[in-house]
Amino acid sequence: GEEDEDDEEGGRRQRGNIPEDTVVVPDDCSRVVDAVRKACGELVRYQNLPSPHEPSYTEPQVDNYGDFITQDEHEWIPGTGQKVHVRAGEYSWGTYSTRRKRFRYPQVIALQGHLDLAGEEGTCLTGQWHMLAGSSGHVENIMLLTMQHLPGHGGGLCVHIDGDASWKFKQCQLRCYPGPLTTVLAVSGKGAYLEVEECLIARASNHAIGALGYGIFAWKEAVAKVVDSDFHELKVAVDCSFAATVTLE
Repeated sequence: GEEDEDDEEGGRRQRGNIPEDTVVVPDDCSRVVDAVRKACGELVRYQNLPSPHEPSYTEPQVDNYGDFITQDEHEWIPGTGQKVHVRAGEYSWGTYSTRRKRFRYPQVIALQGHLDLAGEEGTCLTGQWHMLAGSSGHVENIMLLTMQHLPGHGGGLCVHIDGDASWKFKQCQLRCYPGPLTTVLAVSGKGAYLEVEECLIARASNHAIGALGYGIFAWKEAVAKVVDSDFHELKVAVDCSFAATVTLE
């Protein structure tokens, strides 16, 4: 009886190290996607599909994700503002289904709010991230990996940061599988800020990078700061153009 009680106490102490205002994966949400939506928010997409009753109706084209290519509207629905803590393990979204010949939904996590994301040792998140204008956040102690690519269809972008967005990655591994055009971190637009501290930016282990493999791609007045970080087995560590600034310390 005492041994079981000790185990329970140990479990409570483990949770006690995590703030109460934190969503824990998989305890509170089984998927990282759901935890991020709850804490940060969700970008809702409204498809404007043509009416089949119109005389000029034509079937919309379908992209590589099985979605109709349409002129869409989007709405950002804010989350609770909680932090997200991911327990050790492998989590993924937007992976490619060879049976269905398309990527699984959602193909990318798009953020427009603020997110604090941290992981335990041995946490790997496989999927793409798009940090939209106005977003901000801090990501720590996690491996971010992407394998979204198809020959002839582009791919291999792990994190894309838009203008007026500010993000910091600390003690992370940031990796990409090879693709025709592979970039681990892309930051673009005026007001876009990226800070990388004590991180490894590299290709996926034991996989050759694509012919155009970039670690950080910065352009259009974006600013990036890299502190005590390593670039490993990439064709180009940093590409900086169109009035962008990258500082290596």
